[in-house]
Amino acid sequence: MTLTATVPYTDTVLRVRNLRVGFPGTEDDVVEGVGFDLRRGEILAIVGESGSGKSVTTRSLVGLAGADARVRADRFELFGTPALEFSERQWRRIRGSRIGLVFQDALVALDPLRTISDEIAEALHATPRPQRATRIDELLISVGIADPEVRKRQRPFQLSGGQRQRALIAAALAGDPDILIADEPTTALDVTVQAQVLELLVRQVAGGRSMILVSHDLAVVAAVADRILVMKSGRIVEQGPTAQVIGDPQHEYTRELIAAVPHGRAGTPPPRSGEPILIARSLTKSYRLRGRAVPAVAGVGFEVGAGEVLGVVGESGSGKSTVAKMITGLLEPDAGEMRFAGETLTPRTRRPGRIGLVAQDSTGSFDPRYRVGEIIAESLALRVGRRHRRAEVLNLLDTVHLPADSIDRHPRELSGGQRQRVNIARALGSGPQLVVCDEPVSALDISVQAQILDLIGELAGERGVGVVFISHDLAVVRQICHRVLVLHRGAIVESGCADDVFTAPSSPYTRSLLDSLPRLAAPDTTESYSRA
Repeated sequence: MTLTATVPYTDTVLRVRNLRVGFPGTEDDVVEGVGFDLRRGEILAIVGESGSGKSVTTRSLVGLAGADARVRADRFELFGTPALEFSERQWRRIRGSRIGLVFQDALVALDPLRTISDEIAEALHATPRPQRATRIDELLISVGIADPEVRKRQRPFQLSGGQRQRALIAAALAGDPDILIADEPTTALDVTVQAQVLELLVRQVAGGRSMILVSHDLAVVAAVADRILVMKSGRIVEQGPTAQVIGDPQHEYTRELIAAVPHGRAGTPPPRSGEPILIARSLTKSYRLRGRAVPAVAGVGFEVGAGEVLGVVGESGSGKSTVAKMITGLLEPDAGEMRFAGETLTPRTRRPGRIGLVAQDSTGSFDPRYRVGEIIAESLALRVGRRHRRAEVLNLLDTVHLPADSIDRHPRELSGGQRQRVNIARALGSGPQLVVCDEPVSALDISVQAQILDLIGELAGERGVGVVFISHDLAVVRQICHRVLVLHRGAIVESGCADDVFTAPSSPYTRSLLDSLPRLAAPDTTESYSRA
């Protein structure tokens, strides 16, 4: 099918007026009154928290809202053609050839049984078969994947997170689309990989291609978008040029999103009295891979005091999670020593309950059959009798600022932020002296993220609990951590007070991480990405 304009258009490739989207089971629309234009060569960012209607809106614009969805609009034109009544067959011809899609989780979006070459080739049906191999190599090279001959024969699980996202972008570009829609394309990526993927996406608008960039993070989109559209509860609450929305926000919700962007400092570490809670010296750990030892951590040492938050930062593969597993006893170091509360920490001396863990994926760490009260009560078994556990669960729910009626709810009934609060309550249930937080806010909306960071800071300050805070997000680390370790390829390349590390880094690697950090700046500043 060829799109033939029934109304004249020059630079507008998409026009929407009063879009409404609903689903069976409710009379209310989840998206209501949405309207905007997308111009040729423009990057439009749609920003909002989970449940704001961002993804439903963009999926509705490409015929993917679902077979039972109610999609209505006063006006919906794609390349000048009314698109509201397109059939599924028409949409299939448009997706890939005129509109490319880049989804958030490349590991889910890519077929695990197919090679990268097969994924990209699916969108090259218009390319003669003898030319496809060459075109696949060109696409992989264009998105910054080295060794395309090797990578195209691999499957998604054999690639890193950044490589998978690049492969997904290559597949989206294979049909040379006029519009690229990227839905949370950098969430959970390391800060340097995030910067590379953003720069790659921005380069795609050169030559007249348009892009819709969907994100919950204003700092990510501010440096690349021409215009920002802010959504809340299925409605647009503000839209305009990026410099205007960031520099002079009109709606209270926009101001809240801007205020929630991590930018503060945790301050100086609390004074220590006596020996630190945890002392680690020369920790070393290797894994066996194809018959040889591959070092994951080499000679890592640090200390954590009562009420202190120690940040451990680095990219994927830097050794952060291995350090966390050694602290919590999930792995034993090959060499080195840990002292906890004045005694050497070994499998024999390690006593349950003294070190708590807040995992990244709260949903995956919960038994889905259990209610919140049962999940938290499990951690109380070592110190609270059965008769008093419900009262203590209620006390912990109050500590993490959750209502008492949460005790009888299942995790699936809670929001992401609420589930993470339950995760923290469970970690506190055993009365630990130290809590390890492994990427606890990476998948949360920015305002919810701010609330969880405040809560972790409260627990350290008011309870005197030591915290090891592991993250790839330097802005988050600077906000909450007193001291920072920077890991690179399993070794510490820099450590010290957070202010010193962030304001005067001595390691080139640390400086490269800081240079990649997204900042809340409009695209007409020096923080913007080149579209050349």
